[in-house]
Amino acid sequence: MITKNNVTTSPTIISAARERDWLMIQNQSDTPVFLSFDGSADLTTDTGAKPGIRLSPYDSIMTDDSAGRFSGNNLPIYAIHGGVGNKVVVVQEL
Repeated sequence: MITKNNVTTSPTIISAARERDWLMIQNQSDTPVFLSFDGSADLTTDTGAKPGIRLSPYDSIMTDDSAGRFSGNNLPIYAIHGGVGNKVVVVQEL
């Protein structure tokens, strides 16, 4: 499944909790996006107290759990950015 998500300057859920075999997130904006993979919406940009995992502009991140060894790959994923307006990330997951 592929979804296009608008990310704002407040934590935004970009993928609901679900079992995943693999996941790819691509930042399709000109601004860094910060991700939380632990299901927590308590997330900030790199200047805040609880920065997420930085995904640079036009970059991608992928995780693979096809062997079924990583049981923590089923939590909601949140994103935030520190720019202006909405930014776009695309999520593809199975």
